[in-house]
Amino acid sequence: MKPANLILKSTRIFTAEPGENATMSGSVAIEGGRIAFVGSDEAAAAYVGPGTIVTDLGDAFVCPGFHDSHLHFFPSAMDRSPYVVFCEGTCPEDCVEALKQVEDARPKDEFMLSYGWYHPLWDNPVLPTKDILDAAYPDRPVCLQSGDSHTLWTNSKGLEKFGITKDSVPPAGGVYQKDENGELTGIIQETAATALIPIMLAFSEEETNAGIKQFLADLNAEGITSVCDVSLLAVPGGDFVRDDVYRALEERGDLTVRINMFPTALEDLSRARKLRDEFVDNDLLCSPGLKQFFDGVSSTHTAWLTEPYANAYFDGDCGAPVTDPERMRRIVLGAAEEGFAVRIHTIGDKAIHVALDIFEEARAKFGPVKGQNGLEHLENFLPEDIARLAELDVSANCQPPHTVLDPNGIERDLGPERAQWMWPYRSYLDAGVKFSFGTDSPVVDINSREVIYDAVTRQSPATGEPVGGWQPQEKIPAADAIRAYTLGSAVAAGRGDEVGSLAVGKLADIAVLDTDLTTCNPEDILRANVLATYLGGKKVYER
Repeated sequence: MKPANLILKSTRIFTAEPGENATMSGSVAIEGGRIAFVGSDEAAAAYVGPGTIVTDLGDAFVCPGFHDSHLHFFPSAMDRSPYVVFCEGTCPEDCVEALKQVEDARPKDEFMLSYGWYHPLWDNPVLPTKDILDAAYPDRPVCLQSGDSHTLWTNSKGLEKFGITKDSVPPAGGVYQKDENGELTGIIQETAATALIPIMLAFSEEETNAGIKQFLADLNAEGITSVCDVSLLAVPGGDFVRDDVYRALEERGDLTVRINMFPTALEDLSRARKLRDEFVDNDLLCSPGLKQFFDGVSSTHTAWLTEPYANAYFDGDCGAPVTDPERMRRIVLGAAEEGFAVRIHTIGDKAIHVALDIFEEARAKFGPVKGQNGLEHLENFLPEDIARLAELDVSANCQPPHTVLDPNGIERDLGPERAQWMWPYRSYLDAGVKFSFGTDSPVVDINSREVIYDAVTRQSPATGEPVGGWQPQEKIPAADAIRAYTLGSAVAAGRGDEVGSLAVGKLADIAVLDTDLTTCNPEDILRANVLATYLGGKKVYER
């Protein structure tokens, strides 16, 4: 056997292997960027050579690097940059006040940018209008993206920069909101909003490089070693999966996170083939599947439901698909015929049900795909469809922070009976469903400890509410939450045999924390610190 380059010793190693729910005392030996041994300190001694570095971590918690299974990398990077200000606020005035922080960040003819507002949580939960923005900034374009990324709020100069007039026709599934007089209000929703994001997020090369460098460092500081960068927009050329940026980062040796690219699933598979083939043997960059959108979000009644919303805006208010079901069928079957895995944004129970029907047909015709089919978000279930996820080998790719964003709003939109099936993590475990965890950043922050805490407690990290957890029957143990956030996410990316657990032969992606997340009090998960992060056995972060 070859001597190890590095051996990490700890009394608390959590491998995240299936069925392993407790930590072990021992060592992880790493050679050539991969794990050569996991076991007792005595047995690890055989891997010590003249050049081996042995690091004794004491009782630090050692686990696989965290893997965010659903985020939007480029928007996340730029939203965290000095050119964009975050503001959730309690009213429109708060958001306008926050814009002062970016008044001098960019040239005057470029957008002043903010994100994070979410009117259902405001003191007066009513959509804002351009009027307050026009009063503060009559001569500069301003655009604020909502916290769920499905709505833009802009001023008159912003509408002008976007090229939108009261006579403009939004794309199918989108809205340019107008008042009772037919005048634009400055609110742009769903596909109409997402189609404008490439204009809103047009940054210089210098701005882009600075934002991405910082975001990579932030990910590593959270113990994150892999991400799935999933399509932001359903339109051709607008998915914001920036393979050009990743390619340059890798060439410079600056890529410190494994990137799994999921561009938009389209009838034309030219780009999908190109990315798959170019990165086929690359363990840092790969393109293991595609992404499409089936519906919107419950808070704006655009998620596609089987039965009307509990607080319906009109008779038969069930939302609607943003992609025609027959077109979705063509896309998924076309991808399956060439072996491509597909992930579909499905929030409403009707969207989930029809998507599973399509996956079932594709599987019957073409067999299992190379990689892992998945559904994204899955917020509102027909109970019988939980078992179908397991039967059809479809991964449920979830974002625990969404669970506690606005439970009162969920119950208001869907009613108490349907709310009990929201984000059913315990039911997934019981039914043998594959599931993964992520954040949907920039919708919520990339905080790794909050992802685990939210799944374990179903309480807000900020307030601890509701006491006992929202829909507490769906809470899961910390070991299972960590597994979903490591091995589950690796499986969702079609890479469960390469990363995601501490096992011989896998890439040595490792997070080290100062707290045993599997045994500590839930509140202590939030206080835990990431001490170090390793990518392929190389330390990319140290506290």
